[in-house]
Amino acid sequence: MPWSARRWCSSMLLLGLLSWPERVQAAPAPLSEPSDESLEPVVPHDSCKEQPLDTRFRITLEREARLVDLVRWMSSISCTKFIWSPGVRDGKVTVVAPEPVTIAQARAAFYAALETMGLTVEESGAYLKIVESKDANHRVLPVIGPDDAAPDRDRFVTQLYRPQPGRVSDVVAVIEHLRGERGTVTAVGELVILTDTGSNIRRMLEVIEQVDAPPGEADAIFVEPLRFADPEEVAAVIREVFGSQASASASASSSGKGKAKPKAEVATRAATTAPSASDEPRVSAVTVDARTRTLVISAPRAGYPVVRRLIQRLDVEVPDDSGMLFVLPLRHADPEEIAAVLGSLPTSERKGGAATPSSAAPSSPGPPSAGTAPGGGVSIGGAIHVTADPSTRSLVVMASPHDYLGLKRVVEALDVERRLVYIETYILELSTNHGLGTDVSAHFGKDTADGGVGFLATQPGDVSSAVLDASALSGLAAGVIGPSVGDLFGTGVDIPSFGVVIQALETHQDVNIVSDPHLYTADNKTARMEVGQRIPVPTGTNTFGTAGVPVTQTSYTREDVALKLEVTPHLGEGGALTLDLLIENQEVVDADGEGGPTTTKRMLELEDVVAHDGQPVVLGGLVQEKEQIVKRQIPGLGSIPVLGWLFKKRTHTRTKVNLLVVMVPHVLDSPDDARRIHERRMEERREFLERETAFKRRDLDSHVNYRHKSGLLASVDAEARRMQTEGRFRDEAEQQLGPTVPAEGFELSADPDATTVSAASGDDSIARPGFAP
Repeated sequence: MPWSARRWCSSMLLLGLLSWPERVQAAPAPLSEPSDESLEPVVPHDSCKEQPLDTRFRITLEREARLVDLVRWMSSISCTKFIWSPGVRDGKVTVVAPEPVTIAQARAAFYAALETMGLTVEESGAYLKIVESKDANHRVLPVIGPDDAAPDRDRFVTQLYRPQPGRVSDVVAVIEHLRGERGTVTAVGELVILTDTGSNIRRMLEVIEQVDAPPGEADAIFVEPLRFADPEEVAAVIREVFGSQASASASASSSGKGKAKPKAEVATRAATTAPSASDEPRVSAVTVDARTRTLVISAPRAGYPVVRRLIQRLDVEVPDDSGMLFVLPLRHADPEEIAAVLGSLPTSERKGGAATPSSAAPSSPGPPSAGTAPGGGVSIGGAIHVTADPSTRSLVVMASPHDYLGLKRVVEALDVERRLVYIETYILELSTNHGLGTDVSAHFGKDTADGGVGFLATQPGDVSSAVLDASALSGLAAGVIGPSVGDLFGTGVDIPSFGVVIQALETHQDVNIVSDPHLYTADNKTARMEVGQRIPVPTGTNTFGTAGVPVTQTSYTREDVALKLEVTPHLGEGGALTLDLLIENQEVVDADGEGGPTTTKRMLELEDVVAHDGQPVVLGGLVQEKEQIVKRQIPGLGSIPVLGWLFKKRTHTRTKVNLLVVMVPHVLDSPDDARRIHERRMEERREFLERETAFKRRDLDSHVNYRHKSGLLASVDAEARRMQTEGRFRDEAEQQLGPTVPAEGFELSADPDATTVSAASGDDSIARPGFAP
């Protein structure tokens, strides 16, 4: 091999050995979890793979990650090098991103996480040095020119801004109110140097560009801090009252959010909104800074006092939590029901506290009032606590006077006299039970040679010819009994030598039940009525012996056999009436039946039955007819024609039931209606006494005590007193709602010697330091 070839091979081998570690380290697996379903292993902390700009991946940081974990994660996905001192504060942060992100979004999340720890980054050659935010203005930060936009990140940068000539001090004063806690602002000649996070700088520039007007314009910049009112609502009122120019300015602010506007656009907008020479109140621009609750207003000095007086009238304190105790008596409604209704109203969070479950709270956070809300409702401003006192039929209310007036109107709408309903119910039941039965029994007996008794007997029914029972003699009974042939197996019962018994019985049972329960009730109130008796019902027998004599003991229990009526009327507009009812009627049809008394039960349950005043309603009915034939006979012998009647028992029963339930509701609109019903019922009672009984007649006339009644003058006096009390409450509410002077605003004036604001004739504004004429 020639010398030159060997030298070339040696050089290539040495170059390969030198580059071997670098090649091994340059091929790591991706760090973060890809956006698809596949998972790749996490690379070591000393390796990295820079993600492409259009690739999306998932953030796999652990919860409450420390600074070292956050830096290693960012370095592994972007190959960025970091340096930080051990003295830098440490903290914990949690980053949650349910959707895949790009590398730009990951960097923004990294800077935001550092900001929460009070840290930022400083470029140092090929490295990023992590330093504390409080020292950011002394560090090497990226510089953004006047015509460039700051990045929308939480990384500290330095922004250069060149305001209109002569407006440097105004712009600096506005920035001092809007800058972050660690931000700084410095004016050098006609240039403003602002150091803060990129996202906060973009927000401040949007405000500054709205109020930074060219020189020669008659508008001045005013800053109005608010203490009580919502800045957005006050700004909306100002834009609506003082013309469309402020509205157009606000629209431009909202549509251009997040973009740095060129200086030429700001100058053009300022030229188009230049004020006229008129002293008419006008506002060129209104900007809201929500963080400091401040309004930044651009308007002419001559007409601005009118704007300021409007702000003072709007920014007033409303004593939401200054409650007073009131007792609200009720006339008709149940206080516990009213308190439950008011306590079940939905609550909402308010500024200054949360409403309790037993209070009414407004749905909007603006200044409340106790007047009538749009749509006929009542506006309640603060927390209201309502407690019921059943003993005095009153509500104890803790609220401010103006809230109490609104609540009182709600209670008066609920505390109305319920309409009464008188309900008549007729339960008509007619049942018939007809039965016909025949029974035959015969036997023949004879002594045997061994002293026994042999016999032959037929007994298809309950009648026995061998042992006569008292029940066998009911109805038509006939028979023949022979002489005795001996006792039955030593029992002492004589057995006749022969016997034949024939019985025929026809029964008729008719039951006519007429029930007429009637009761009063109120609208949406349930009325119950139960009339009946408790009858004994045998539950079992126990037999035990005493001195050789068997004794049988029967145990009983008492059960209700009654008529139960439960009705709930519902009255609607225009005389509409619906009923929810439950009717249960039990009657004893056979008190001496075998095994205990026999009862019938009829139950009817209906909902939303449509009825009309004074018109009968048939609620239900039953028509039942039952026919039953029962035959019991000796096999074979009972089937013989004619002669077969001697060997069988036949019972024929026919039952018919007719049941009808009718209800007649009467709506009582006045006391006269109740009196007429009372007189009719008393007349029916007198007729019953005269027709069915021998009792003396006794009239139950009611007398009216007019000393307890109020006449026309008493009614007028009571209404006048009520209006006087309500007027006193209204005066107290108006005093509490009176305007209070808010925190004083000031004008951003380029003249440091200006001390007051001069207004047109008749201006009642207060002279304040820092206001330029």
